[in-house]
Amino acid sequence: MLAAVIGCAPTAHTGDTPPRGAALERPIEALRVRLASDPGDPGLNLALARALERAGRPGGAIRHYEEVLRHRALATDDRRTLARLYLERARARLALGDGSAWRDVERAAGQGGNASAELAREALFAGALAALRRADRPGREEAASLLRRAARVAPADVRLAALDPDRAALSSVAAAGAWLADGGARRVALEVYSAYIARGGRALEHARRYLAVHRWWYGNRERPDGLLLRELAAAGADLCSVVRDMDEPGCGAALVAGGADGRAARRRAARLGWRTADPALAGRWVAVALDAWLDGEIDSWSEEVRARVDLAGLIKSGAALPREAAPTLWRATGKTSRAAIALDELAARAAELTPEARTLAVAEAADAGRSEELIDRLLASGATLDAAWRAALRAARERDPGGTREAALLDRAPLAAAAAHLRGAGELGALAARVPAPSLDAALARWRAALDHVRLRGGRDAALARWRRLAASAPVRAPVRDRLPLGTVDPHRLSGDRATATALGRIARAYLRSPASAERLAEDFADGAPALGQRGPLVAALFLALGDPARAWQWAEAVSRSSPDHPAYLMAAGAVSVAAGAVDRADVFFTLGAQASGDGGAATVEAARLFLVHGFPLPALAAARRALQLTAAGQPEHDEAVTLAVRAMELLGRDGDARRLRGEEHVAPEAPVARLAFPPVDSPAWQAAIADRLARALVAPKEEAQRLLTALADELDAAGIHTVAAACRREASSVSF
Repeated sequence: MLAAVIGCAPTAHTGDTPPRGAALERPIEALRVRLASDPGDPGLNLALARALERAGRPGGAIRHYEEVLRHRALATDDRRTLARLYLERARARLALGDGSAWRDVERAAGQGGNASAELAREALFAGALAALRRADRPGREEAASLLRRAARVAPADVRLAALDPDRAALSSVAAAGAWLADGGARRVALEVYSAYIARGGRALEHARRYLAVHRWWYGNRERPDGLLLRELAAAGADLCSVVRDMDEPGCGAALVAGGADGRAARRRAARLGWRTADPALAGRWVAVALDAWLDGEIDSWSEEVRARVDLAGLIKSGAALPREAAPTLWRATGKTSRAAIALDELAARAAELTPEARTLAVAEAADAGRSEELIDRLLASGATLDAAWRAALRAARERDPGGTREAALLDRAPLAAAAAHLRGAGELGALAARVPAPSLDAALARWRAALDHVRLRGGRDAALARWRRLAASAPVRAPVRDRLPLGTVDPHRLSGDRATATALGRIARAYLRSPASAERLAEDFADGAPALGQRGPLVAALFLALGDPARAWQWAEAVSRSSPDHPAYLMAAGAVSVAAGAVDRADVFFTLGAQASGDGGAATVEAARLFLVHGFPLPALAAARRALQLTAAGQPEHDEAVTLAVRAMELLGRDGDARRLRGEEHVAPEAPVARLAFPPVDSPAWQAAIADRLARALVAPKEEAQRLLTALADELDAAGIHTVAAACRREASSVSF
């Protein structure tokens, strides 16, 4: 959840103190020392507020100006400065989705400042949206009050239709529904969109949103009536998420035409056991299954085709197979000779194929083990999608990892396809060379240093040699100076912005020498933005990753206090609390965050996951049970809540209850996670496995990274390399959020 807060933080005003403030550092420190003995002194606070404002630290300036206001009024120039700072903070809060922005507009007015009409309007609407996410009576009353105030500023704004969707213009009702749905007030969005649909609204864009919020609320319990579904299908809406069979209107045709979400349709098809003998649909499933296979959602392309296509019925019908999918369909039936003939026929007319058809041909040639010459001829015959290159690269890697064929394909492939392949394969050094980025450079430096052990260097050197081949003509990257060691924290995991990551890295290095110095740097960093929510969550996440949950909690609590109703801050405070072992406190924050989020089910699922990650199965079970009540059956959040509840029950020794819950919800048991096998210790293959899996962990999504790092730590401990093992365990902990 901290990552979610961090992801929405603006990157302006990043880095350390601006050069114009350097000359003020000494007087600022002197004022801080004097304030330490008398924190409430208005004169000292005023002097420090002025100095911080000149030094480019608006957050600190606001804080000290407000301390002065507790004792006396400000002079005209100071009132003007504070009003400007309040308006800056209002704009920052708007960018964060924080509904408190309108309060800063009012504070600015209290100091004689005037917000622009746009800022005043958007702040009121943001406040109304935040109140409507709660969807309870107090929230609706507060939203109505703010919307009426907004009506005085902008009487023609279409979002005001949310006040009375039964009477407002239909186009305005649609716009208001979109504003609510996109802004997270999904329960109220459903009400507004229901009025829109009841009044005859059928615009495709809004029909899609209506179906999404309807499915979120009702799940499998209820769906729109058949007449409405036929009308929506006629309008071109994707109904695969609500129909029970592909033959119903609005699904199969939309899937064939490319107007349906193929990934979502595949997941629903797997849940409901959809199969088809229709040739056009069979061809579309071949393409959908290819994407899922390349993205790692399924283990086998041809197995997924067999699951979705009634191959016997398709062949028996005598219907002509779609030309571009015929080779894969024939191979899925086991008729490899027919598949080879069909592919050769495609290759003979390769220049006439569409990019989509050519992509399927390349992928089929690669997965079927056909010659490199045929694959290259197809790739050279015209435009393809990135999936063609990814399939070709995957085949090359299976035959000779890091070999000349894979390197040659990387040289020719589009950058996006090459990057996706290298990231998925965990080829950290080659990825850093071909796709230069500070985050990858930092990860590579940490990887090299972690493996600077006499028993691990062989694997490191083997990986470096392979990466040099895969990098080919990419320029050599300069080494990273002053890197942070593995197991400390990687600031780039917290922020993709270079200046922000640099500032966080400086705080982390200071922490290794003196936590007090790091705290001072963190305060200066946070004060460099008008709103504490811009940088405070980053600091909380940093201290948590450094293994200091007490400091992390102080920052998370301060951020939450700055905007007490903002759901992201409440959930982040809960996440830090559970990491610190304060389970009861975490539960309070998670409950408040869920109430304010607009999607209490998803927020409560996140709470259950965090409780489980940190070893608290009983509160995890309680949260998962709440999530089951707050989510609709058939939706991904509901399935995840079941999975989390089952895991918690098993940890508590309640295997019978776990089996009953899994059976009642018709959710298949998860396959046990196999322990990663390693070759014999100290063999060249063992050293290579350690190096490769560590590299993969440093670019993998957090859950995979945690699994890999934990397995590495276990293996290294068993081999007696305890220092590196401990670093891997700390690294696994640092990516929790």
